Amino acid sequence: MKIESGQNAIITGTSRGLGPYVAKTLASRGVNVVLAARTLSGLEALRDELTPSGVRVVVQPTDMSKQDEIQALVQRATEELGQVDIVVNNAAIELFADYDQVSVDEIEQMIQVNLLGPMFLSKLCLPSMYARNRGHIVNIASGAGVFPPPCAESYAASKAGLIGFTLSMRSSAKVKNSKVSASVICPGFMDDAGMYEEMKKVSGKVQWFVGSLPAQRLADAVLTAIEKDLPEITLMPGFPKLTKVFNLFAPKMFERSNVRLGVYDALLAVADHRNEKA
Repeated sequence: MKIESGQNAIITGTSRGLGPYVAKTLASRGVNVVLAARTLSGLEALRDELTPSGVRVVVQPTDMSKQDEIQALVQRATEELGQVDIVVNNAAIELFADYDQVSVDEIEQMIQVNLLGPMFLSKLCLPSMYARNRGHIVNIASGAGVFPPPCAESYAASKAGLIGFTLSMRSSAKVKNSKVSASVICPGFMDDAGMYEEMKKVSGKVQWFVGSLPAQRLADAVLTAIEKDLPEITLMPGFPKLTKVFNLFAPKMFERSNVRLGVYDALLAVADHRNEKA
């Protein structure tokens, strides 16, 4: 789908982290944006930054674990802007900890926000998209959904579920010969904002051969996914496709290599830090 000035987008998780990069990039193309997150102050600050660009900016505080708030988000977007052309499900929470130390409430909240929230928001927006035969949903998953790391059972499950949901939804549109589509982006470690920046405070940088990418690369990937109608983008340094093939055909060797090379050391340090604070 060609991104055009005057289109309307809902973007979740825009009060901090990677979400503002996506919002700014879409706004730079003339797309009106509905900013959603739990923290109102962060949304208002981003609104004030985007308004001078000339696009319409709507702020709607939203907890993605609550269906009534997601419904209110879609209703507000429709009332203020009209049809929704683009949805970017970016909101997420993460938790790296020994699984036996994670509470049931924490597990439920992660699945609600990371998986069920995007599924519900997509369901609410799809009827209008199908009626106009136009629209694109981008789900921001994670490299953890492709290469599940230790101490991230709930997070990896939620992101793997989001990948499966996206590709199934996309296939449904294709068999209907519809121009509505969906893409999933699986970023690895991203600099400048988000989870990795917080991780650095506890564990330092990841191993040099794992690497990280600038946050803007995620925003650029959202544009690419929409305009080229890509099923999936794995956003990692090096050769992620070769890594996926290695994992597929030699999973045990892949697992042993990651352990021996210390690929997961940063995540384990975060988990240990949580255990110390508990």
